[in-house]
Amino acid sequence: MEENGGIRTELERAVENQLKILGVDLSSGVKIAAAVSGGADSIALLTILHRILPENAVLKAVTVNHNIRPSEETEGDAEFVQAYSRSLGVECVRIDIPRGRVEEFSTAFDCGTEDAARRLRYEAFERFKTDCGVDFICLAHNRNDQLETVLMRFISGGDSSALSGIPSRRGFYLRPLIDVTRAEIETYLSSLNVSYRTDATNFDTSMLRNRIRHKLMPVLDADFPGWRNAVRTLSSKMREDSMLIESDAQKAMKEIDFTVDSDGCSFSVQAFSLLQPSVMRRISYAAVDEVGPDSRVPYSFIEKLCRESFSSPDGWKINSSGLEAEKRGGRIYLRKRLRQATETCFSVTIERHGSYRAGEWRIRTVETDGGISLGLSRNSGPETVIFMGKLCFPFMVRSRQMDDSVKTASGTYRQVSKILDDWKCRGSDRDLVPMVQELESPAQEIRGILGSAVGLRDWIVKD
Repeated sequence: MEENGGIRTELERAVENQLKILGVDLSSGVKIAAAVSGGADSIALLTILHRILPENAVLKAVTVNHNIRPSEETEGDAEFVQAYSRSLGVECVRIDIPRGRVEEFSTAFDCGTEDAARRLRYEAFERFKTDCGVDFICLAHNRNDQLETVLMRFISGGDSSALSGIPSRRGFYLRPLIDVTRAEIETYLSSLNVSYRTDATNFDTSMLRNRIRHKLMPVLDADFPGWRNAVRTLSSKMREDSMLIESDAQKAMKEIDFTVDSDGCSFSVQAFSLLQPSVMRRISYAAVDEVGPDSRVPYSFIEKLCRESFSSPDGWKINSSGLEAEKRGGRIYLRKRLRQATETCFSVTIERHGSYRAGEWRIRTVETDGGISLGLSRNSGPETVIFMGKLCFPFMVRSRQMDDSVKTASGTYRQVSKILDDWKCRGSDRDLVPMVQELESPAQEIRGILGSAVGLRDWIVKD
């Protein structure tokens, strides 16, 4: 059978079958996007989808420029993807993360650069799916990635859920190359004379994945033949075990009265203590995911929650990663850990012109030529008027938060706390400085630090 001017290859037929297994009806005019970095895996993915999808299907490419490598490299990758997509007649959406944003995110959420880039990339994919209306986003993870991931998680002490590896489908994310080796992918591209880019950071062995790829796996290949099949078998078994534990955990959530509300979640201590340890851990991780930690939660937090909560008196508390677990009245409450409330903490959402109150601040909006000015007065003091530029309703005026960052003139991001340090703003005065946060865009970035209201300088992000 010929498609798009060529004979359908074995790899293309395998991907077509995998898409059907993953629940994609190729005859329904499906809208699919391929996430493309420019490397061999993602270029092969885009090529295969272009060759196998029927004419009534819609195919798009999306590429994310993380801006964490030199400009000539990151720009080169993005431009290569755009050019290759054009050669196929495929629309390519390019998303640029401002330079410095990954590092800022890494610092704010206490995670590595690789993890920060991944989380920002998936946020970009979520926005892309909404904006472009695609049904699925295909990712180019392959069998080698699967092996590397399982080894990484084994070394890090992962449980059955982690050792299950990368799922072939998660929601609208599909991985049709998950059973294809990297060698098969490179052979396929070579047969079509299709070129690709190589990321120099793939050889940076300061990253765990790269150390496993370039140091551990060659040793295993040389001295332990058959280890790859053994790890794949282990992953398959762990996936089956994980599915059973997940099913038991879902049933147990009813038994322990697992309740989610605006503050977090809670459950019965006594009923929780009667569960199997594996089910207790799964529910604990589900509770953590429900509340949303600021950074990766260490296993020690989960272990204490499972082992100490039911044997400790009321008032028992543990904290980690911006979360707090507390035993109170026969229940465990898990919630975001809040700073001690003071009268200087404030916020108000401003939806139209008028006067507003936020803590000690009275805020008045003033429509001026070219944008909006804000008049701020504290208690009965004089008003300071600050021009904000083309600020759009709705927006928020609030006190600062620990992880706040603001865009600089060069397009990078800087922590608000460091700016206040430069301004010699100390102690409780730091929590008096109003922040202006936009609300109309998904990023909801800070547009201004209104320092002049307390005798400092202002930091206004220009349009």
